[in-house]
Formats: sequence, structure tokens, C-alpha cells
Amino acid sequence: MKIKKYSAPTILPTNAPKPVLVDRKWRNLLNKIGWRWLPSMRLIRGSVKGKRWLMHKYIATKLAKKPWDEVFFENGDRFDMRLVNLRPYDRSFDGATRKVFKGRKRKGVYFNRSTLHWYALLKFRNKLHYLGTFKSADGAARAYLDARKQILANKSFGSVPKLFGDK
Repeated sequence: MKIKKYSAPTILPTNAPKPVLVDRKWRNLLNKIGWRWLPSMRLIRGSVKGKRWLMHKYIATKLAKKPWDEVFFENGDRFDMRLVNLRPYDRSFDGATRKVFKGRKRKGVYFNRSTLHWYALLKFRNKLHYLGTFKSADGAARAYLDARKQILANKSFGSVPKLFGDK
């Protein structure tokens, strides 16, 4: 059996399916902490001075001293804990970057789990326009269809400031 060698410094947490890439300057310090792979969260957690830490948050806030409340992985690889891969996460962008609600059958209609409301978005000229928040998916779908009809009715495809409330 061949053993895979990694050129970048790695750490192997307990129960982890594969080694974790880390920055060279923090490898020895991180090795002293008992990290453990949590399959339910798909993250790595350890205990430092009695406090539980997720590895990516510990690296960003304690070792790199970044003032980030939340951290996400830029390349999507949860086993790449190098600082270049860690980025601050801002929930204000959550609605714009969220994937489409899995159960939806209507275009432009999305569900926000934190507020438990539906909202409608319409993309026009490569710009995403927020059409409003609604209690039901049907209301959001009606708003999307009405806005789309107004755009299609405008043959010149000029700007439509009245529709979207743009200035």
C-alpha cells in the first residue's frame, strides 16, 4: 500500500477521513491540541484551555488575530485550513448568495430560513433586483411574474426604475 505524501504541512485529527492542510508557522502549535473530526458537522473541533473551538475559527481569530465573527472556506474544502483559504463570512450577503430552495418549483422565488418568509428576486441586465418579502410562495411568484411581464412589455429594454425602485 502506498502512503500519500503531502508537500504542505498537515495535521491528522482523530477520526478524520484525510489530513488537514495548515500553515507551516502554526503546525506545531496546532499539533499540541487534540483535534477531532465531527462527521455530523463535517468540521474539526478541539478543546483549548477548557473552551471548545472549531479549527478554522481558532486559526482565524486566535492565531491570525483576525476580527472575524464567522469564517468560511473560500475554495469549499473543509480540510484546507490555510489562512489563504479562510475568509470572513457576512450574513448580509446570505440572501444573494444562497442556493435555490430545493423544494421550489418557481423561478425567482426563494425561502429564507431565518425569517421563515419567501422572497422574490429578478435578474435583469446582470443585476439582481429584490422584489420583496412575502408570507407565501404564491405571493412571491406573483411578484416575480408581474415584474417579468413589465420588463417583457417594454420593447426598448431601457431602464425600469419604477419597477425596482432604483434611483
